Amino acid sequence: MHKKILSLVVIFICSTFALLAQTITDGGYYYLRNRQTGKFLTGGNNYGTNLCLHETGLDFRVDKTTNGYTFYSGIYNSNDRNYLNASSNSLDGAANPFTLVDKGNGYFTIQDASTNNKGYLYADNNTIEFRTQEPSNNHSAYQWEFLTKTDLIDELKGAT
Repeated sequence: MHKKILSLVVIFICSTFALLAQTITDGGYYYLRNRQTGKFLTGGNNYGTNLCLHETGLDFRVDKTTNGYTFYSGIYNSNDRNYLNASSNSLDGAANPFTLVDKGNGYFTIQDASTNNKGYLYADNNTIEFRTQEPSNNHSAYQWEFLTKTDLIDELKGAT
């Protein structure tokens, strides 16, 4: 009897930790929410192509590449420039690889993995940009949550 209970407890704990470790699916669509501001990455200003934060976000297709991940925005000024791009701080740049580092609790840092290496995606209430300094002490302005449409709908179900 004790072995069955112990087995059930181990299964429960393992499944709980599996839920905490989020996996980014190649080709999946995600809304990116900044931990510090609670706002989403989207486009604005200059024909909607500059990096902006807003209460509603843009769903990015996240593709795995040999050098990291790319973020397809669908916003463009030409057909081959539809991506999050660190060099131009825009959503209509050439495909730019990024490294994702899992910071725990469902948050990631997004670091430019191109040869230009513009740093980490940072946001606070006044600024959104890539910063070259490495985030210290798990600073929440550098942390991003990847949410699917289903995740957002589930959050809304609990809203009052």
